Amino acid sequence: MSGIYLAGPIQHVNDYGKGWREWLKENRDAFEWNDPMDKYNSMEEAEKEWTETDIVENDLTMIDNSDAILVHWDAVPTCGTPMEIFYSYHTAEVPVVVQTTLHESDISPWLEYHASAIESNFDGAIDALNTLLPQPNA
Repeated sequence: MSGIYLAGPIQHVNDYGKGWREWLKENRDAFEWNDPMDKYNSMEEAEKEWTETDIVENDLTMIDNSDAILVHWDAVPTCGTPMEIFYSYHTAEVPVVVQTTLHESDISPWLEYHASAIESNFDGAIDALNTLLPQPNA
C-alpha cells in the first residue's frame, strides 16, 4: 500500500476538515491514508498543546513519509494547504492530486502548475493516484 497524505482546509470549514477525510478512510481502502488530523484523535494527543512549530513540522514529516498527496481543494481561505502543495511538489517531489468541484476557470494557474492531476470527484482522484504511483509487483 502507498501512503497518501490528505491535505485540505481545516480552520475555515465547519467540521475542521474531518468529514471528507473520514469518508475516504472508511470507504476507499486502496491506500494507506496519512491524515494530519489523526494527531488529535487520541486522548493524549488531543490534550497536548500543539504549537505552530509542532503542527507544521509534524505535517511536513508526514508528507516526507508519503508517496503522494491528495488535496481536497475548497473555496475557503487556507494558508497551510497551498504550502503543503508547494512543499510536496518542490521538496518532497511527490505527485499532487487535487480533488475540487470548482469550475475550471476558477482554478489558479499556480494550482494547475503544481498538480499532477485535477479531478472533480474522489473516484477520479483515486484513479489518478493509481495511474501516477508505481504499482507493486504482481
